[in-house]
Amino acid sequence: MNKGVMSRKESLDMFENCSIAAFGLPTEILGKSPIRQCWRMLVLTWLSIVSVSILAQNVEKSEPVGKIQTIADADSVLADAAAKRVLVEHRFADDQRACYPKFFTTACLDQIKLDHLQEVARLNAIENDAKLFKRRKRAEEHDQALANERAKGEESK
Repeated sequence: MNKGVMSRKESLDMFENCSIAAFGLPTEILGKSPIRQCWRMLVLTWLSIVSVSILAQNVEKSEPVGKIQTIADADSVLADAAAKRVLVEHRFADDQRACYPKFFTTACLDQIKLDHLQEVARLNAIENDAKLFKRRKRAEEHDQALANERAKGEESK
């Protein structure tokens, strides 16, 4: 053979370590050929990287921080986020069912999943902001109580 051309055995050996089984994906769906598995794994990796970068951009554009001023505000934001999360999950299930009769089912499902991930990421950012506010407030209250106890202890001496 030519030096620049690999034999089929050499190419299979090269892709031997590239296994979809590591990701828990069934080989019946993705194909049993190691070369196909490797290419599909590369495509899946690329798609996940693109999805994460899109989600990161959308999380940065989430609702502005600083709307929460009290613990009651944080609790109401958490309750609203929980209610919205239930609606998002129901909408996701309904949209999934609507995709199955379509000809391009996979493309429809991919778009639905991307939209769902974006919504969930936005809700997670909102919930995290509210939880962070509550955590900071509790820490401030705890520090204040310790300072008061310390001041009382010094007065009694």
